[in-house]
Amino acid sequence: MAALIDDSRIVIPHLPSLSHLSIVSVALPLLNEFGKGTLDRAFSKIQLGNSSASNEGSEEDHKIIYNRAMEKLLLIPPRLRKSVLEAVHGMHWEIEAWRCHHSNIFKFKDRECFFHWRSEGTIDTIKMAQQLVLDQNINIRKRFQIACNYCLMKSVRTLWAEMEASGETKSFKTADSILVRFWVRWLREGSRVPWTQAAAEYFDILVRNSRIPVTRFSAIFSSLRPEDRKKFLIPLLSSLPEDFRLCIYSMTKEEQEEVVRESPLSLLYLHLDWPLQNLFLETAEKIINFIDARSFRILLRYIVDLNDIGDFDYKELFRELRNRIPDHLRKVREGADI
Repeated sequence: MAALIDDSRIVIPHLPSLSHLSIVSVALPLLNEFGKGTLDRAFSKIQLGNSSASNEGSEEDHKIIYNRAMEKLLLIPPRLRKSVLEAVHGMHWEIEAWRCHHSNIFKFKDRECFFHWRSEGTIDTIKMAQQLVLDQNINIRKRFQIACNYCLMKSVRTLWAEMEASGETKSFKTADSILVRFWVRWLREGSRVPWTQAAAEYFDILVRNSRIPVTRFSAIFSSLRPEDRKKFLIPLLSSLPEDFRLCIYSMTKEEQEEVVRESPLSLLYLHLDWPLQNLFLETAEKIINFIDARSFRILLRYIVDLNDIGDFDYKELFRELRNRIPDHLRKVREGADI
């Protein structure tokens, strides 16, 4: 029977382990109920050997929440507690990144946004977009922008038709969104060609004539012909991490190798973020021969900086990486520490 996944590729789609799935299933309710800050304080107190109820603070409600967080963390086996907190951190920064990327459209408060999560502990951005474009409480222009940014073709056409009926499309401004400009142009030209074909032609012109990053290209990348995909392999390096990751997963072995030859660190940086950190060393071993001394030195400094964040054991990862490096990078290892 033929293998379903080409294991000879440098990177294959992330298949989280049962342990990872279990940790996420415990961490997400804790994050939703208490937030990262309260859980960090409770975890630190437990680590110091003080697991008694807190009398700190002047507000009774805060003490109750803190003590409840402490109780729930104590129910987790000690050997798993740190992994659960790392997952809490990873998902917390997922939320912060999502809000940052959408801050030009929405101004959400914590209680106003329900997040859809994948089992691996990342936000399902497509489901989020599908939810938002259906929300009648959101201005239709904003919903249209979200539909455009996520290439939700049916929603794009539906919302455009609604705005057209009310006369809102006559003076429609595409603002600074490349994707909104593309979709409005495609609609005004009568949608004569398949949108994926039109998008490929549009982005081809864009990347050849400017340095503007390709955005949301994962929506069409897998449907392109090999000769068209080749045009975008290098521009994809400047795309958002999630988009880059999805495109990498759909690449052939040869396409992945071309990307790695151009920028090996881009792939490794991707595996230093949640939820891929545990795959970093495995990925590094596959591409270490593509890395020169200068790039390796940059990578080590990057990991040192990440260690200050404290949301993963980057110190241990640093040591493991340093112990596995080949001869051509051994001089860089000397004196490197964290």
